Amino acid sequence: MTYYPAIVSLLKEQLGIRAAAIVNHTLRDVASIDMNDVDKTNPRANEKARGTPPFFIAHSDYTAGGARSHLRAMTEEWTDPSQTAEDRELFFRLKDEIIAAEDAAIAKAGFGPGNGDMLKGKGGHWDWDGRGYDGPRYGIFSIWRPWETVKRDPLALIATPESELQFAVLPRTYKDRPGHVKEYYSDNPIVRVPPAGKPYDWYYLSDQKPEEIYAIKFHDSEAVRRGDGSIRSMCPHSAFRVEGTEDAPPRRSSELRVWCIW
Repeated sequence: MTYYPAIVSLLKEQLGIRAAAIVNHTLRDVASIDMNDVDKTNPRANEKARGTPPFFIAHSDYTAGGARSHLRAMTEEWTDPSQTAEDRELFFRLKDEIIAAEDAAIAKAGFGPGNGDMLKGKGGHWDWDGRGYDGPRYGIFSIWRPWETVKRDPLALIATPESELQFAVLPRTYKDRPGHVKEYYSDNPIVRVPPAGKPYDWYYLSDQKPEEIYAIKFHDSEAVRRGDGSIRSMCPHSAFRVEGTEDAPPRRSSELRVWCIW
């Protein structure tokens, strides 16, 4: 496996991170699927439902609490065959430093214990605003890349300041994920429709090519710690349809979810 290490090397070069862990990847290579073919307990069990289409809802993948929940749910059983033993040891050592520093700040703010209710998303880090944290800066990104020039359903990013966005929260429960605790709660921010006369600012790369890669931020501990909007904590995004491209082949793209620690 050479793609994972290549992406980690790129992130170290471009972002200056010390450690990274690629949690999973998604390939999108079909235009749509029939939801009647999907088994909700195992979405890929039915051959007719194989493949992942573009996602046409403006969203980010984690709230601050949701991102912290995913990090805290990782156990030392988690493995990435492409990661060296030294890189793995560094990542988990820094992860422990992060959680210890968060727990200290959470306790000082009066919200402890840090994990809160892992099944319901209440208490602990869920009630904490991220202030007072003095551990390593960390975040999670999607490394989004097309595998051929994008001719339909491109991905667009919202540039409107977070303070001007409104969100609804989508609750999620994760079960039996390899290398994670048995069950835990997380949630996703879904972007609400903007007020009348105040459209959001969107940008995208026209005819995006494989060498043009997005690093889409889902969470940034430094942005949350500051809490003043000087750093974005996330980048909401969505696929969108381009008129006249309905008969073009399905977009082929991949996304890697990567924990990054500075």
